[in-house]
Amino acid sequence: MILADDNFATIVGAVEEGRGIYDNIRKFIRLLLSTNLDEILMVAATTLMGLPLPMLPIQVLWVNVISDGLPALALSFDPAEKDVMRRKPRSPKEGIFHHLVPFILAAAAVDFMAEMVLVVYWDNTGFVSLERLRTMIFTSTVLFELFFVFNCRSESHSVFRKNPFGNRLLVLAVMLSLLCQLAVIYWRPLGDLFETVPLNGSDWLIILAMSLTGLLILPEVFIRRRDEVQEISP
Repeated sequence: MILADDNFATIVGAVEEGRGIYDNIRKFIRLLLSTNLDEILMVAATTLMGLPLPMLPIQVLWVNVISDGLPALALSFDPAEKDVMRRKPRSPKEGIFHHLVPFILAAAAVDFMAEMVLVVYWDNTGFVSLERLRTMIFTSTVLFELFFVFNCRSESHSVFRKNPFGNRLLVLAVMLSLLCQLAVIYWRPLGDLFETVPLNGSDWLIILAMSLTGLLILPEVFIRRRDEVQEISP
């Protein structure tokens, strides 16, 4: 840290900026590792079980570029939390993954289990075609990650206590990603390229039921980070 003057307020501002940047790096890592781990688990599980791939390679690439790329980039511009200067100093020995692993595993496991229930149910009943099943899994994965990104904005506050419009760039990125996903499903030139089929109302109900779990992941990491916040009397 290089100080431009001897004003104590400069040090306070620098520390606050540094903590905000560090938090955003952790948010970025939390989102990308969580969402990529569930894809790895899903592909590995279906391969070991001898089931068809739940998503085609081009669909996985689309997920990583659209639902991961744009929101993750917008998440890196998230404003610092109001209580960022009320936390105890971070230990120099603390790694960047400190307290992240439970959150990452919880998120990946929730999405993985939701997708696998659909795959196994399809294998036992054949209730839809393989193309429709892949489109549903493809879309629910995208929506799960678009919902989940809002859960990554804080380690000390629930998603339901955060103003979703606190980061307007993130909201715009999510909306753009959603529009791109709808184009892949319903615009036939892209649908033929990604091998998707149009979805009906009942398909969307199943997709929403699975993807909304991205808003409900509240692991112990929230409680642990609350313990690190040091209350300061006014």
